[in-house]
Parts: sequence; structure tokens; C-alpha cells
Amino acid sequence: MSEQEKNQQMTHEITQIGMSVAMLIAGGVGVLFLSRFLPIPGTKYLFMGAYIGLVMSAVVYLFSTSYIILKINVVLAGILSIITIYMGIAILITGIGTQLICSIFLHKTYRGIFVGMTYAGLTVLTSIVISKFFIGDALFVAVDGRWIAVTVLLAMLLGSIGGWAGKYIGMRVRYAIKRR
Repeated sequence: MSEQEKNQQMTHEITQIGMSVAMLIAGGVGVLFLSRFLPIPGTKYLFMGAYIGLVMSAVVYLFSTSYIILKINVVLAGILSIITIYMGIAILITGIGTQLICSIFLHKTYRGIFVGMTYAGLTVLTSIVISKFFIGDALFVAVDGRWIAVTVLLAMLLGSIGGWAGKYIGMRVRYAIKRR
């Protein structure tokens, strides 16, 4: 592979990561806006579960870059650490956990769906654990542990629904690109 091809491949990978991070941030702002209309605790995580499941699944089906989930989360954690370091830590842990868990799930057909489901569930779980670790037990006093478990499972369910949608979108986009 020539030097020009290596540079072109690296530019392509950086572009993929940048587009994915931009979609996650823009969609996250939209989800935060929508979650204000429902005063039920945890709705932001549930809405976010479906959205990030969709994005992460589409990323897995569209981009064949190795460790793409981890790379996206390192960049996203770096950017969102500006808001709060706790958010950056939670995102980094979620990305590492998802990459580790999903690297053993080798079947290409359902990998993206599994990534969406795992990422959504770990997002809720790590943010709750980070909150407990750094902020204190206020959440655990106010909310029963069963409600937290239900929230994680609902996020995983919505993440898998988003994963199916992401798979569909990723496959359609990949097909359209190959047709050119």
C-alpha cells in the first residue's frame, strides 16, 4: 500500500469517526430536549437508548474499521468532558465495555444489533454507577434498585430496536454506495 493510499484510508477513518460523533452529539441534544416534556425519571436514558442503538448499529454495518466503537467513544468522551468530566468517564467506560463485549460476538448478521443493545444498556448502567461513585447515594435513596434494573433492561430493549433500525439503514446505505 502506497503512502497516498495510507493517507487516504486514514482520512476516511477520521471522517467516519467525526460524522458518527457529530450524529451522537446532535441526536443527544434532541433527546435531551424531548425528555424535558416527560417528567418521568430516566426518560432521557430510554430515548437515548433507541437513538444510540440506531447510530452505533449503523456505524458497525457501514464502516469496516477495526475498533470503531472504541475510537468513536474516545473522541466523544474527550469532547463531552468539557461539559463534565463525569460524562467523559462514563462514555469512555461504556465504549470500552461495549467494544470488549461485542468483540466476542463474531456473527456479522446480528453484530450491529448486539452493539446497539449493549451500548444502550451500558450507557444507563455506567452513568448510574458513575453518579453513585462521584456524586453520592442520593439517587439510590430516592430510586429503588429494581427501578434501576428495569431502566437498564428497557434501555437495552430500546437499544435493540434502534439496532434493528440501524442495521436496516446501514445496509441500505451500503447497498446504495456499492451501486454507484
